[in-house]
Amino acid sequence: MLLFPDVAALLLAALLLDAALGDPDWLWRRLPHPVALFGAVISIADQDFNTSDLSPRLKKTYGTAFLAALVAVSFALGLLIEGILRLIPYGEIGIVLIAAIFLAQRSLYDHVARVRDSLARHGLEHNPRNPDRISRKGYAQDNDSGANSCHESDPAFVESALDAARREVAMIVGRDPDLLDEAGVSRASIESCSENFSDGIVAPALWFLLLGLPGLMAYKAVNTADSMVGHKTERHRDFGWASARFDDLVNLPASRLAGFFIAFSAPLARGSIANAFKVMMADAPRHRSPNAGWPEAAMAGALDLALAGPRRYRGYAVEDPFMNEKGRREADADDITRALRVYCGACAIQAAVVGVVAAL
Repeated sequence: MLLFPDVAALLLAALLLDAALGDPDWLWRRLPHPVALFGAVISIADQDFNTSDLSPRLKKTYGTAFLAALVAVSFALGLLIEGILRLIPYGEIGIVLIAAIFLAQRSLYDHVARVRDSLARHGLEHNPRNPDRISRKGYAQDNDSGANSCHESDPAFVESALDAARREVAMIVGRDPDLLDEAGVSRASIESCSENFSDGIVAPALWFLLLGLPGLMAYKAVNTADSMVGHKTERHRDFGWASARFDDLVNLPASRLAGFFIAFSAPLARGSIANAFKVMMADAPRHRSPNAGWPEAAMAGALDLALAGPRRYRGYAVEDPFMNEKGRREADADDITRALRVYCGACAIQAAVVGVVAAL
C-alpha cells in the first residue's frame, strides 16, 4: 500500500519534468544542489568520526551510527516538507519539483552523450566493422565533408581527442580514466549508463512511489553516503561498511526492475530481448556487486557487447568477470548511441508502468 494515494501521478509528472528539463546549470550555479548538501554533511562526518587513531571496530560503530542518524533526519525532513506542502494550495507542484530534482534521467543522458560526442566529433570512432569511415552521419562534424580526414593519421590529435573523451567519462565513472583506450572509454560510459539508470532513476522513483518524499530523501542520503565512503579502501573499509551494505539492500529491488526495463528495450538497439534476458540471468549473479550486474548484464546482452571485466579503481586492479563474455569488446561511439536508445526506451517503460499504477 502506498503512503500517499496520489503519489504515482506525482511521480509521473516528476519523471516527465526531469526528462524535459534535467538539472538546469543556471539554477545550480546559484543554489546548492540538495545532493551536494548531503555530500557536505557526509564529508564533515568522514573528517570528524573517521580518524586514524580509531580502531576498526570503533570506526564501524561510528559509521553505522552516523548512517542511522542521516537516514532518520532525511526521512523526517522529507516528511515535514511533504506535510507542509500538502497543507497549502497547489502544494503538489512543489512535491513534483522536489522529486524531479532527485531524479537523473536527463542529466545522465547528457553526460553519456558528451562522451559519445567527444569520440565522434574528433574522429575517434574507428569502427572495426567499417574502418574506412571516420565521420558518422548524425554526429557533430565540420561543414566540409572531408575536414576530419586530415586528422586521421595525426597521433597528437587522436591522443588529445582521447584525453577529452577520458575527461568526460571521468565525470560518471570511478575507475582510472588515464588507462582507457577508445573501446575502454566507450564501455565505461555504457556501463555507467546502465548502472546509474538503476540507482539514479529507478531506485529513487521506486522509493518515492512507496514512501513519498521521505522515502526519496532517505534513499538519496544512503546512496550519496555509499558513493562517498562506501569503498573498500584502507580509509573507508570500516567507516563506510554500513553505508555500502545498506545501499546494497535499498537498491536490491530497483536493480532487478532496471534490468527488466533495459532488456525489454533491446530492439531499439537492434538487439534481442531474449538475449538480453539470457545474459542478465546468467551473468548478473557473477558480478561483484549484488545489484550493478543486473542492469549491466542486461545492457551487455541487448548490445551484444562484453561489459565489466578487469578494471582499475583508484590505483587498484579489480578482476571482475565479463558480462556477456562472448560479446564484442571493441566498443565505439556508435555503441554508446545504441546504449542511449536502450536507456531512453527503459525510461519510457518505467514512465508507462508508473502511469498504469496512477490510473488504477
